[in-house]
Amino acid sequence: MRRLIFVHSFVENALVDILYTHLPVVWDIPKSAKAVNLQEGTSAVLQILFAFASDAYLARFKMVVYSTISYNIGLGLFWNAAWHTNTEIRTAYLGLVLITLAKAAKAVSLKAFLDDQFMAKDIPTAEEDEERQHSRSNVWWCSASILGAIPAIFVPSSPKLLSMISAIAMMVAYLWFWLGAKFYECNRPTGSAISDVLFVIKTAVLKRNLRYEGVKRIAPHISWLRWLDKAPIVIEKENRPDKPCTAAQVSEDKFLLGMVPMWTTFLTYSLVDATGSTFFFEQASNIDDKFPATVFVILVTVFVCKR
Repeated sequence: MRRLIFVHSFVENALVDILYTHLPVVWDIPKSAKAVNLQEGTSAVLQILFAFASDAYLARFKMVVYSTISYNIGLGLFWNAAWHTNTEIRTAYLGLVLITLAKAAKAVSLKAFLDDQFMAKDIPTAEEDEERQHSRSNVWWCSASILGAIPAIFVPSSPKLLSMISAIAMMVAYLWFWLGAKFYECNRPTGSAISDVLFVIKTAVLKRNLRYEGVKRIAPHISWLRWLDKAPIVIEKENRPDKPCTAAQVSEDKFLLGMVPMWTTFLTYSLVDATGSTFFFEQASNIDDKFPATVFVILVTVFVCKR
């Protein structure tokens, strides 16, 4: 388990997080920036979908397995593309897609799966015990992540060698991970909060033609979400009541959906944040070609763990 975290950290610091430094070899700067920004944005959005799939259907163990398989295939395609000419670079597109999917799935499952292992060894009986288990899990996670990031400084910058080393390392870590599969604590899907949100919206849509007679307004009172108040109305169909939707579920949905306007303001922040993984590395390489850009990514890894 720790070796898999180590290799994931190594691959992300050595290749994925500094992908922009490799793409200008085959593409121009604007196209490379678009590819990196699209890859990071898509990965962030897909985390919501993968979190839903993990909690409701697949569980964390399967999500870790599938994300690592996707990483293996994606890195293999990058390795293949690095040894071909620019006109045969189409496999790199597919590799980038698979790595994007793997990064999103790994972000919502690997750390949570590590937490499950610590919780299973010593089931917490109080809130303090649970916090202690999370602290131990975080120490393992941070130590493996930092140790995995350090070798990224010393790997060759050649796309051919880097993609080869990353692909082989990920495959070895995946096989090692399977050796201990029978000892892992694999929890079953417990359901997702997103399912409740979708259920309330679906119920309100199906009851959209009903009148508001006798229906109380459910807090918070948001005018453009007033239509959700119809969801708790009970309908008798052939002497069988429909699946109940409570006022508490509607209230939680309103709080969540009410933050949508605030979420949209992060679009401006994302424009500024996008320069960190694109033009920042471009300027760094122009200042000193011998100074590895990987150092900046590793510093981020270290400080995030300390936080």
